[in-house]
Amino acid sequence: MREFEICPEPFFKRWGRRAISVPALLLMAALYTATLPLSLAIAIGVDLYRRRGIIVIRTVLFFGHYLSINVFALSTAVLQWIFAGTWAGSARVGDAHARLARWSQWLGALWGRSLYRGAERTFAAHTELEGEELLEGGPYIMFLRHISVGDTTIPYTFASSRYGVNFRHVLKTELLNDPVMDICGHRWKNVFIKRESDNPEKEIAILREAMKDLSDNEGVAIWPEGTRFTPEKRERVLASLAKKNSPLYREASALKNVLPPHLGGPLGLLEANERADAVFCAHTGLDATQHIRSFFNGSLIGETLRIKLWRVPFAEIPEEREERIKWLFDWWKVMDAWIGEARG
Repeated sequence: MREFEICPEPFFKRWGRRAISVPALLLMAALYTATLPLSLAIAIGVDLYRRRGIIVIRTVLFFGHYLSINVFALSTAVLQWIFAGTWAGSARVGDAHARLARWSQWLGALWGRSLYRGAERTFAAHTELEGEELLEGGPYIMFLRHISVGDTTIPYTFASSRYGVNFRHVLKTELLNDPVMDICGHRWKNVFIKRESDNPEKEIAILREAMKDLSDNEGVAIWPEGTRFTPEKRERVLASLAKKNSPLYREASALKNVLPPHLGGPLGLLEANERADAVFCAHTGLDATQHIRSFFNGSLIGETLRIKLWRVPFAEIPEEREERIKWLFDWWKVMDAWIGEARG
């Protein structure tokens, strides 16, 4: 399978990973299906015993939804590759790759929206989105708060599905263990970054490629915190900055609900930015999807998922590096304050 590349990998590394992840997904789906009657019987018994509502039943059903969406996406990805014709090696292979990228972007949007909406329906949650109109029309860089893997579906659910904005994602390489993200994610200009790279300059150079030739219906999505927020991680980050006597310690310590942004990725994108606006995305409620145990304790049931968006025109983004750092932290403070207020 010939794929669009920003982050090329050795053949055996890529397909060795897929030789494990794809059968693992199919095996989990088969085991889930085979044991569903027993799982539901146990779930009913646990819910009756705990007398807290149908929490475990909802969770069992949602994991079935998650597995079915991923198996559907994986199967569709294979069919897309067959019908796109990239394997044929024809003279029009460039058109075939463009077609495969376009189809895969559609599939990615469907995958993300289906997971988000499926969680809403299963757990009787609902979303309040403020500033939705700001997502219409690109290009823009979307800077998102990161609290769980669930927030990776926000750009798909609200920008791609509603306004047709196709995103190039900046993601950590660990997500390549998900076969859908791995296979579909290499078909257009997504970037998978090694968080603990020995050569960060190389990673940032790769990241800048995501900004090339952005069209009016495209955006770049990045989660600058680099990892999911927890109070424990916040304390570790602050301790590390204090140990290094970092000038950013004071700015970072003022943030209570978010981690301070890593600067390499955002600054790399901004340095390569020729005309894209900036969109900042804060949210609450997805904390309830941070761990598997959160599903089983009912944290998501009836939850209001609040999302707030701000958009900064390209002309208002600072040009100097130090000004951009201050600008980024200032916006992170705005997001932090909003999260605190939204939580009450």
